[in-house]
Amino acid sequence: MPSVGSAWSGRVICFKSRPLTCTLLAAWAAAYTDPWLILTDLAPEQADVCWYSLRAWIECGFKDTKRGGWQWQQTKITEPERAARLWLAISERDSSLV
Repeated sequence: MPSVGSAWSGRVICFKSRPLTCTLLAAWAAAYTDPWLILTDLAPEQADVCWYSLRAWIECGFKDTKRGGWQWQQTKITEPERAARLWLAISERDSSLV
């Protein structure tokens, strides 16, 4: 029986009609009422449920860089060092919101 503090990953078959063979990632942290249950096409040894916690940060970062004023697509930056400085500024801004 799953309990707080437990984690598991493995191959499963989901759904009765149109079955799907996939990897189930499951984790139950003390801070949450219910466990996280994530389905992925990655092999169990290639995935970790904690990666999904980055999803919110990634989506907020996309909004900031694309639609929220940074307009990354308009920068025309071609030098990796300059792009790294911009990403550093964005990450510092986002970390101050936490």
